[in-house]
Amino acid sequence: MKLYSRGKKESAPLLLYLPQKQTGFLCPPDRVGGTTPALKNKQKPSRATSVKPSANASHQNRNKYTQRKFKGREVPEGLDRLEEMDIPELEAVRKAAPAPERVVVPSPAAERVIEQVPVQDPVQDPVQVPVQEATPTSMPANRIYAALQGENRIMVMDGATEAVVDAIELPSGSSARSIAVNAAANRIYAIHSNKHQISVIDGSSREVIAVVPVSPFPSLAAVNEKTNRVYITSSLMNAVDVLNGATNQLIETVGVGNIPAGIAVNKVTNRIYVANGSPDHDLSVIDGVTNTRLFPDIPLQHEPGVAGVHTEANLIYVPNFKSDSVTVIYGATNTPVTTITDGIGSNPYCAAVHPGTNLVYVTNSGSDNVSVIDASSHKVIHSVPVGHCPKTVAVNTTTNRIYVLVMGGIAVLDGESNELIGTIKLPGNPSDIALSE
Repeated sequence: MKLYSRGKKESAPLLLYLPQKQTGFLCPPDRVGGTTPALKNKQKPSRATSVKPSANASHQNRNKYTQRKFKGREVPEGLDRLEEMDIPELEAVRKAAPAPERVVVPSPAAERVIEQVPVQDPVQDPVQVPVQEATPTSMPANRIYAALQGENRIMVMDGATEAVVDAIELPSGSSARSIAVNAAANRIYAIHSNKHQISVIDGSSREVIAVVPVSPFPSLAAVNEKTNRVYITSSLMNAVDVLNGATNQLIETVGVGNIPAGIAVNKVTNRIYVANGSPDHDLSVIDGVTNTRLFPDIPLQHEPGVAGVHTEANLIYVPNFKSDSVTVIYGATNTPVTTITDGIGSNPYCAAVHPGTNLVYVTNSGSDNVSVIDASSHKVIHSVPVGHCPKTVAVNTTTNRIYVLVMGGIAVLDGESNELIGTIKLPGNPSDIALSE
């Protein structure tokens, strides 16, 4: 079965490109053991940039950021990770991949009895599964959620005190490889790559209310709060599963490029951006209305990572992990605007955008710092040391705090001064972080 037709060509077998994921896509091999090589001050050649499209990107909503006063920057006129996967022999995995099944926890307060309900292909005829509806209680604001590698729990931190206030227990043996938050629906989603499942967590009670089977070896998830849809990449099946957040059911599986990993959503345009690995090195775009892939894919540089989306300017910032660059794409035309190299560190991995301050934050896992890009000029204006092997970066647009996942904790940056102001220590190495503002 192939879910990844590319139209112009077929994606190459995953077996040929697995070694690059097992030998340090996230951190170079010499950094996994904890040693930090000397930083190199390399001069990067400047690159010709294409003319930026002309459009007006309004910033009328900046006055909603009431807690802190930001530095104003104009948006240019007119102006989208895979950590190491311990995958067995792939041919055997493809044959032995589990058939989809619904797993539901009837009540968060009762004893957890898992009911397994066999279903047909969810794309053709999804079976209605009873789920607990979203509670009227809103999700606590200003919370940081961190999944821990190899542990079946998610740590909860108060953003005001930067202290751990709770821990969410996951099903036994189900560590979360990545997490996503839908604050509007009061839901937290945890991806269990080894179990081929996603746990749905009530944001108020912090209890698992459903466990939903997805395509084999899910990688990352992204949420569109406006449509209440969750998008999950499957690196084995070269596909993206679409989950209905209201019913906790899969409603579609969309084929994308080879070895998809990073995924991001523009909730304004309802577009989903999926970064594809070797040999494609491009970006697939999914229409969130029709759940179809929009051709052609957008060419990028080597090993694109997790993109950041500027919702007001409709710009997508894609780090290129092995090219030490960031490609900027204009979402209205799906065309590259420029490629940023000067000031980008080694092995850029993840990008996040603060539309209110018009700044883009890019983690450089090979040089232990974060590059801060001014979106009006597409120039790096700051480089902030944060700690060993930074991965995910998340922005709280209300408090203007930037949180960076590093070895052993979370580095905290002040968005006004763009300086490191502290590090939250965790009882293990985090695998992913997500925020509720």
